[in-house]
Amino acid sequence: MRTVAFYSIDGVSKAKTAKAILVQRNDGLESWIPLSQASVRFTGPNFQVRVSVPDWFYNKISWKQPTAYVKSIVTGK
Repeated sequence: MRTVAFYSIDGVSKAKTAKAILVQRNDGLESWIPLSQASVRFTGPNFQVRVSVPDWFYNKISWKQPTAYVKSIVTGK
């Protein structure tokens, strides 16, 4: 089990990937990690967390540049 420490979870999704968390590395890259492969533990104050994933899964994570959130404008008729 390879342990990777993240100190914040940026988001939670049930739609993009079933029950996944969005984490961001120190270099700015981010990825969705399914909770079926991750072990999440609170480690301290201010909601610091430690996310652990197996070695075989860590090598399959595709880290990407964050995408800007674009709010869609809905107009009524």
